[in-house]
Amino acid sequence: MNYPAKFCVLLVVLLSLASKPVTYTWRVKEGEGSGFAIDQFSDINNPVYGAANLEYPNNFDDTPANNQTGNKDLPVAIGANATYIMGHARKKKNGKDDKSSASLSDKPRGSAAKSFETVALCLAGRDAGKYLGSVQWGYEVVNGVLTPYNIQPAAPEGISANFAAAAKQWNDSKVGGTFETVSEETKALPPSTKISEIEAFPKGTKVQLTDDAAFWDKEPAIWCRLAKSPGLAKNRTFLFKVKDLQSMNDGEKTIKLPIPE
Repeated sequence: MNYPAKFCVLLVVLLSLASKPVTYTWRVKEGEGSGFAIDQFSDINNPVYGAANLEYPNNFDDTPANNQTGNKDLPVAIGANATYIMGHARKKKNGKDDKSSASLSDKPRGSAAKSFETVALCLAGRDAGKYLGSVQWGYEVVNGVLTPYNIQPAAPEGISANFAAAAKQWNDSKVGGTFETVSEETKALPPSTKISEIEAFPKGTKVQLTDDAAFWDKEPAIWCRLAKSPGLAKNRTFLFKVKDLQSMNDGEKTIKLPIPE
């Protein structure tokens, strides 16, 4: 049998229903996969869920086997001190199988319903770049009660059309960088979060991401600092609604996902 040496778990999320600011940055805007995006923070170039940035143009194989935090002398435990652990499947020198499962951990945030597709991808070995299959699932929250739904295979082998579209959009996008306001008077909330201190900024005001997902009036939002602009004090921080910003696509290149032909 052909054994992959190392494999991981990736997520694609229907972000039109979710809360992360990547809803705006690399969400598929139309056509096949519309509304879907690779689930990753807006300043991370590595699509492996839970992983940190990689030096471009490094490949997935440079991704650490886990993202353990805290005391490294303790065992790696998914959901306790790590949100992802890579798996492997290989032959030992004595011919016996050596296998471990890939794991991913996260918890629901916010009250919006969300749909996901979880994908297994080989990162190294004979099967590097091969998708092993995917599962689709989701949940909704009604009156504080979370109910999972639609848990079923999305693609028993390979990936679905939705994931392929999201992967292509990810590959063509950049992370971090500068955003600009899209409305003539874009409202922004200061760190005090006092409604009375809301400010309005003209269309084209440039801002840079400082923190990730938040909510404002039950809508996805991100904390940004003002970039250098005429008449504006640089580095002041405000909360902007995601829908009021657009990426200038001047950030860092993403680590590319393989896309089957």
